[in-house]
Amino acid sequence: MLANLSGRDGTSLKIRTSFAPASISALAVVLALMAPASQAGADERQPLRFCADPTNLPFSSDNATTPGFYLEIAQALGKALDRPVVYDWYKSYFGKRTVRVTLLGKQCDAMIGLTPSADFMGPAVIFSKPIVKEGYALVTAKGRKISGIGDLKQLRVAVQYQTTPQNLLAQRDEIEKVTVLSPEEGMKALDQGKVDVAFVWGPVAGWLNKTEYGGEHTNTGVIIGADQGYPEIYVLEGYSRDIEWHADVTFAERPARASVLRPVALPPVGGDTIWTSTCFAYDALSSSMQRFVDGLHARHDSSALNNRDKDLPIIETVHPVVIDHPWTGERSIFVNPMFTKNIVELEPEESARVLEVLYRAVQLPSHQVRWKWRPDAVAMWDNFATQQHRSAYEQRRPSR
Repeated sequence: MLANLSGRDGTSLKIRTSFAPASISALAVVLALMAPASQAGADERQPLRFCADPTNLPFSSDNATTPGFYLEIAQALGKALDRPVVYDWYKSYFGKRTVRVTLLGKQCDAMIGLTPSADFMGPAVIFSKPIVKEGYALVTAKGRKISGIGDLKQLRVAVQYQTTPQNLLAQRDEIEKVTVLSPEEGMKALDQGKVDVAFVWGPVAGWLNKTEYGGEHTNTGVIIGADQGYPEIYVLEGYSRDIEWHADVTFAERPARASVLRPVALPPVGGDTIWTSTCFAYDALSSSMQRFVDGLHARHDSSALNNRDKDLPIIETVHPVVIDHPWTGERSIFVNPMFTKNIVELEPEESARVLEVLYRAVQLPSHQVRWKWRPDAVAMWDNFATQQHRSAYEQRRPSR
């Protein structure tokens, strides 16, 4: 796909666009363009309007002396198109609301810094190819050799609350975790000697190290995922006796797209895995119920996992009750009794009754398939279109 931005002299700048899924630890930062505002033929004398956060260094700032990386890109695009650049300031921590109010609200023509996603804002937003990758970093004093997570044993490590590093280190008892609320707090704790390492967002850590701490610390980029270095993969291991119907990790801001399961030891009887189609379940709802639940949102959290490990932090997020499948476009019910707590727009009793209706729809036997495990078998499934459960069994069955 090509997006065109028109210059004053009638020339156009073509930006090749593509949808590239971002990894968990290395987020691709892209230029997102509001298609109607950037078509050739628009008033060429108008300035090129960029959405930007006024207090988001090192990326953007309304301080002309420290504009930030994204604004430097904006100025370069304006120069290439021979168009002046102006900014619409809006705080970026509002997430998708920021895009709806500014870009889709036609307050600006372009935004820099969105993660590429094929299902983000539908056809109204197009993406350039990624221009930079970002990720978490291990920051420590110069002279201390840290090449990866394996070097953190017996060290005090600052991790930001409800981030991937905190989740990653939650079960590593050999590492002393110190919870902070921001990268700034983590870097300050490191500088004051309260921690040995800060495991925080890399771009902010690098900026602070340069501007606040005179380059006294060393940043090491980290790929978060499996031990083999696949950032798109989380490894989940454990017993499954207390598992209810669920889709994996829906309490995360970016839930697992797919899951793979391999049994390590099989019970003599039972332990089958049962999958159900959440797309079929939505289609089976009455049209009135579909209209009612469309647009609702549900709160999910990880408290169910604390039955196995009381020290795990509680992670909480909100997702739509019904989602559009990113590949097929099908509507899919995205609530489950293991991780979903309530529907945020409804009163508690109303929420409980609506969730019960949806759970029953998902669990209908006509939507299910059952898998009987064999040694060395491997199963893979789509968490955006299915939920799973396991049948009763005689002994505890570890799985990976």
